[in-house]
Amino acid sequence: MNMNTKDTVFCYVRPWNADQFSFLARKVSPDARVMLCSEHPALDEVGISKNYYSNLKRAVQKKSLELDSISEAEIDDVINRCRLLRNLTINNARRHVWAMGTAIGDAFDRCCPKLVLSLTVDSFVMDLLRLTAQARGVRFFGFIGTFVNGYYRLSARGEPNFNAAADISVVSELKEKLLKDDYAPAFNAKSISRPRRSVFRRWAANVARVPYFWLKRMSSGDYYNYHYWVSQTVSASQFHLYPPRDPGNASWADRIGSESRPSLYIPLQMFPECTIDYWCQDVRVIDYYEVLDQLVDKLSTRFHVLVKEHPSVMGSRPSGFYSSLSRDKRVTVVPTYVPSNEVLRKVDGVVVWTGSVGFESMLRGKPVFGLAMPFYASGNRFRVIDKDPDLDVMIQHVEACNAKPSTEEEQDAVLSYLARQLFKGGFINDGSWTLNNSRHVSQAEEVVQSFLQSEFGPQSWS
Repeated sequence: MNMNTKDTVFCYVRPWNADQFSFLARKVSPDARVMLCSEHPALDEVGISKNYYSNLKRAVQKKSLELDSISEAEIDDVINRCRLLRNLTINNARRHVWAMGTAIGDAFDRCCPKLVLSLTVDSFVMDLLRLTAQARGVRFFGFIGTFVNGYYRLSARGEPNFNAAADISVVSELKEKLLKDDYAPAFNAKSISRPRRSVFRRWAANVARVPYFWLKRMSSGDYYNYHYWVSQTVSASQFHLYPPRDPGNASWADRIGSESRPSLYIPLQMFPECTIDYWCQDVRVIDYYEVLDQLVDKLSTRFHVLVKEHPSVMGSRPSGFYSSLSRDKRVTVVPTYVPSNEVLRKVDGVVVWTGSVGFESMLRGKPVFGLAMPFYASGNRFRVIDKDPDLDVMIQHVEACNAKPSTEEEQDAVLSYLARQLFKGGFINDGSWTLNNSRHVSQAEEVVQSFLQSEFGPQSWS
């Protein structure tokens, strides 16, 4: 189907990516009317921000807060996965879901979009946009960068989407790139190159965010703006009076050698973050810190558990997290800036939620246990576990995998599974994209080209 001037494309944006997504949408559908959707009033062209506030007032008088075409189970899921709503009372959370969901539904009814372009879902606003599109048979595409530099994925909530036009011949290139000991995704580059500066800047920014977003909410007339509200809430929960110190133990490698128990490595993930909140199929495992504690408590009875902070997250944890971690006798804490590939060479297995270290481990023939089934999971080395796993089964899996080294054929199969989900183009998701940067524009044009040439292009929009 070719979009024409009577057709409308909804484009979900935020202040830091409005120009980028406007550019993408107009390149994807040059003959269509592109309309920006946002909870930010200055950007919103479809009325969801204004109507959200009107609906919040109406919701107080309503006895039922049901939404057309969105089930009660889906509403519960929206609330439980949203880092903001799950911390409100259930009645208050439902009021916000009804108000925003009704506003989005009204926008669809008035504007009749044929297509919705967005980031991958990471809030209740985007989740309701996705569900509304789904209920009306409108294609929703979420864009997200990947740990493979130069490629992106299409995924609404972390699910795999296979690109029939993907170039499988890149497998050998991917193998060479991803097996390098010094390989790092582009989004980690700054944190790795200047670790101390990165931690200080992250800490200082977080301290400033607490009063800044409180004042923003109070003075803007946009008190319930999702970004302002959740930024204030999360920053307050991660407030540290002083920059935190790395909790890692310099003797971590020696401790592995002195242990008789098999070793399991848990690379910490950012939280709250879409890769846990929305990519885990079982909502019961997204209470990250509680599940981590329960998991460590059980695993440490049979395994030597090693934990390492993510380089791009160091400093962004709840107050007291690092000091408690450094004192925890159940685990060995690896210094944050030790490369994960170095840890992988020494451990017997890996435990992840959805993190990319799981893929790096599979590629090297290590057994991987996941609390979810991430998009890259394939082959016999990946096993899904719950937060109360069977330790005998885990030990058997570790022994079986480590007794059978990975072959080139197995690596090629794992890489092919990944490659079939990759779209060529460097999708920028850090707010730095600008129309004045020719490299940014060129990357965005490559993103559009690979999208339009895929099976998710115009022929699938009808």
